[in-house]
Amino acid sequence: WDFVELSEEENAELQKILQEDGVSGAMRRDDEVMTRLRKALHRSFNGNVKSKISSRYHGMNDAMASAMLAKVEERKAAAAEAGGGGGSGGGGRGEEK
Repeated sequence: WDFVELSEEENAELQKILQEDGVSGAMRRDDEVMTRLRKALHRSFNGNVKSKISSRYHGMNDAMASAMLAKVEERKAAAAEAGGGGGSGGGGRGEEK
């Protein structure tokens, strides 16, 4: 799991909890750490929904969209270095290049 809404430290904490307790165990935990992580996740989803949808659609003022686009670019660069061409140009569906 990767929670781009959380800071690296918070993400690492949640990853550890999920590894140790599993998803249902993490959901049932009611300690200070999980309360803080839930609030952090809740903050990232709070606010004006129409504004957030518009920002996501247009790719503006949206940390999550920026993080997702950065991952796409990283994967394209890694694929290009490996000789994969970045994933564009069809292929994979029986078409010849």
